[in-house]
Amino acid sequence: CDTDNDSIQAFYTDKPTVDLGHDTIICRTYPITLVALNEDAIYKWSDGSNDPYKIVSEEGIYTVDVTNPCGKAKDAIRIGVKDCNCMIFIPTAFTPNRDQLNEGFRIKTTCEILDFSITIFNRWGGEIYHSESEAFTWDCTYGGVASPSGTYVYVIDYSFNNGREVIWESLRGKVLLLK
Repeated sequence: CDTDNDSIQAFYTDKPTVDLGHDTIICRTYPITLVALNEDAIYKWSDGSNDPYKIVSEEGIYTVDVTNPCGKAKDAIRIGVKDCNCMIFIPTAFTPNRDQLNEGFRIKTTCEILDFSITIFNRWGGEIYHSESEAFTWDCTYGGVASPSGTYVYVIDYSFNNGREVIWESLRGKVLLLK
């Protein structure tokens, strides 16, 4: 009797996974890329395209089905779009300790502000600062007395013209005062 040899190659493939991330809002002029990349997979996006990547610049709900020989995965994300031609940069902390660095709490903008208001509250919800000028600087004082280190809440209301209309926005957040 003769003998025979044979061989087989086996490959391991995981079930596909996909995570498009949390629902988000993007700037109209800055698209994002959604990624569904999996090994040896077939992709089907809600618009019928079949690439592993999707460049998104429009508002909507985007879904993708990812299929490979071991299974199927699906995910969806809601994208909102806003005009970002006016951005406000707000620090998260400041240090009024007379070292000439970050002495006051102030903001920077990338556009001309039409109307502006900021109110700062202490941890008990008491109003300790208010200004109607975007060129404000809060030096941490209230009634002529320096406020203690801690977290303070701010509310900023402002408007700007995006070239087509006047847009009103409201921002709320926290700033840490460190001494």
